[in-house]
Amino acid sequence: MGQFAFEKTKIEGVLLFKSFGAFDERGGLVKDYSMYEFAACGIHFQPTETYFLKRAKGSLTGNRLQVRKPQIRLFSVLEGAVFNAVIDLRPHSPTYKEWEGFRLSAENGVCLLVPAGCANGSLRLTDSLVSVKSEGIYDSSAPNGFLWNDKTIGVHYPIDEIGGVERLIISRKDLELPPFERIEALLV
Repeated sequence: MGQFAFEKTKIEGVLLFKSFGAFDERGGLVKDYSMYEFAACGIHFQPTETYFLKRAKGSLTGNRLQVRKPQIRLFSVLEGAVFNAVIDLRPHSPTYKEWEGFRLSAENGVCLLVPAGCANGSLRLTDSLVSVKSEGIYDSSAPNGFLWNDKTIGVHYPIDEIGGVERLIISRKDLELPPFERIEALLV
């Protein structure tokens, strides 16, 4: 048996799994990806870049996706805790425009694989450090998301857990994202 046990969710292609950890008196090692183990489970994901997001408690990232060049993304929390929402924006999917929320933390070791064509947004429940691996190149020239509180999709971020809406930290870029109806017209 491999080091990862993948769990399906209600949205096809969205997978949860626990990172592999080995610890001793020196500290530990945590692994959240193996091309060979993923492929052995029928998951074809070959990251082209990795980046790390260090954010403060209350930071909210809007519902992001690349419309023209969709990416597969793998999220792993190295420090802290995060609520991550995944929204299915694949028009021919049976769960089109549905969303599902997941709690990822360094403590629970849960990782999240988000397929191309799905948006994701996140709320930092504590100060956090998140590793993101993506397959495909970032395209800053195209629309890349919609408002975090868009009523059409209705994602419910657990804002009460950070002390209420007045404690949200949202970038100008996320505040200026369009409503979902403007993005929906671009989805193919």
